[in-house]
Parts: sequence; C-alpha cells; structure tokens
Amino acid sequence: MSKQALPQIEFAKRYIAVEVSTFTAWSAIARLESLLEDIRSVRTVLEPQLKQRFAPSSFEFTAYYRVGFVTCLEWHAKSRLYDMYCFSPGVIRSDDIKQAISNDKLAQMVAEGLTIPHLIASSTGISSKEKYVAAISRVFESLGIHKDALSAILNRAVDDLSIGQLLDQLFVERNELVHEIGIGTIGHPNVRDCESFEEALLKGERILKMLQEIEHTISTRAPANFPNQLGPDGYPMDEVTILLDAIKTREEKIGAVAKTEAEFEAFISSDWEELASQNRATLEAQLQFIDGLQLAGLRYYDVRPFLKLTLLKQNLAFLDQLSEQVL
Repeated sequence: MSKQALPQIEFAKRYIAVEVSTFTAWSAIARLESLLEDIRSVRTVLEPQLKQRFAPSSFEFTAYYRVGFVTCLEWHAKSRLYDMYCFSPGVIRSDDIKQAISNDKLAQMVAEGLTIPHLIASSTGISSKEKYVAAISRVFESLGIHKDALSAILNRAVDDLSIGQLLDQLFVERNELVHEIGIGTIGHPNVRDCESFEEALLKGERILKMLQEIEHTISTRAPANFPNQLGPDGYPMDEVTILLDAIKTREEKIGAVAKTEAEFEAFISSDWEELASQNRATLEAQLQFIDGLQLAGLRYYDVRPFLKLTLLKQNLAFLDQLSEQVL
C-alpha cells in the first residue's frame, strides 16, 4: 500500500503544480470581489427583514465574511512568496527549508516531481497580521521596493482605524470565530459580536483596496518577467505576450553575436536569421492550433493558456541554454 501523501504535498499538487493553478494574487483579489458582491446582493434581500426585528439587528452569518477576507489575505501572501521563491531562488533562507522540509516530505516531493518552492509555499502559515506584513515586506525587499511603500499603505486610516489595525482586528476575530465559542458567540443577543452588512462591506472594501495598492506597487517596480503580475487595469497581464517578447529579445541578442563574432565559424548570421524566422512562424502556427482546440478543460477552466505557456517556456528555455554558450 502506498503511503498517504502529506498535507503539504497534497496542497502543492492540488493548487500549484497543476495545469490550471489558482495559486496567484489575482485569485485572492477575485475571491474577495466575489465575497463583496455576495454581501451587496444578500443585503438588498435581507436587510428589510432586520428592520422588522427588535433584536438582534444583524444576522449571525455576516460575521463569517471575516473568515473569507482573511483566507484571501493568506492566499495573497503565500502565492506572492511562492512567486518570489521561483523568481529569485537565492532569497530562500535556511529557516524556510527547516520549517518546510522533513525526510518524509523530501521523499514524497521527489516522487511527485515537486520542487523546494512548492513545499515552502505550501508549508507557510499566515495566521496573524504580523506574518502577513512580514511576507509582503519580504516580497517587496526582494524586488528592491523600499519598506516605506508598504508602511504608507498600512498606515492609511479611515475613522481613526488604519489598515494595519484592521488587519490585526480581522486575524484576531477570524481566529476567535473559527476556534472559540464565548459569550460574544452564544450569549444574550445584546452582547453578541455580530456584524451588520454595512460593516462587513466596509471592511472588505478596505482590504480589497489594500491588495490592489500592493499589487500596483509590485507591477510598477518588478521586472517584466516577475510571475503573475497584474496590469494597470488590475487584471492578470498577458503572459503569452511577455514570453513572446522575451523570445524575440533572446533571438536578437544571439543574432547580434552571429554578426560580430567571427570566431564562431559554424555560427553564420544568415543561417541564424533564417532559423529565428522559422521559429517565430512555427510558434505562431502552434499558438493558432492551440486556440482552435475544442477542449472542455479542467472543471470548466480553459486549459489552452496553460498549453501556450508550456510551449513558449520550453522555447525560451532552449534559447537561454543557447545564449549561455554563445553570449
């Protein structure tokens, strides 16, 4: 009987090392926007009923939107840490490896074809405001973004409550809701810790704005090839276009060597230019072929972007290897 996979291994297989990965900052933002839309929709239906009640003046379930908000924060921080590990493996610390890897995990990692970043990301816990801020600060630092940029976002206040204080409040309240039952949960309606639709909506909207500001800072400061960037419109950037541009740049650099370095006797400029032209034509044909595929996809997800990225990343990897030999 095969040994049952460890939770961290299962997490990496389910969310990261898959054809359609949702382990991205955009997923956290999209999920938060869905929760906010849910609040707005439910509010119009149920709020009139509250006006007919003496007490309590809110519903129990509205407090649990905080659980969803914190899940989005956790997902945001962990996914950006994973992007950082993949983009700059040199930032991985010995402490990261110690907390993420054991002999059992290492053996299963190899068997499943996973990597060190997979395990570190899946083993990372974001259970408090301090851990969330530390994670984002680390990502900013790896990209050369000054810590003041994050401080400015966290210190922004509304009604004397900064976004940093709101984060702390949300994590504490989420932990209480999930793990504890106190007077504020089952006591008299007058002392229960309930939340109105308006309060839940305002908190969620502030968290959404914070995430958008963090992502805008990353997008404006990170290198073009940093993973899973969002564009000026807040939506994921077209990775196909980014990879095609990177392929073109590599081809041009190799072509320049072919024209100037006479010692590469077997490396003739005209041959390379023809080969690069053929490569671009082949890639365009393959991309058009993928576009035309009638695929149901994985759970109604479109897997064609994954196929395109796989094709282009393999081509770029070959050019990188060739560049190391001739540049």
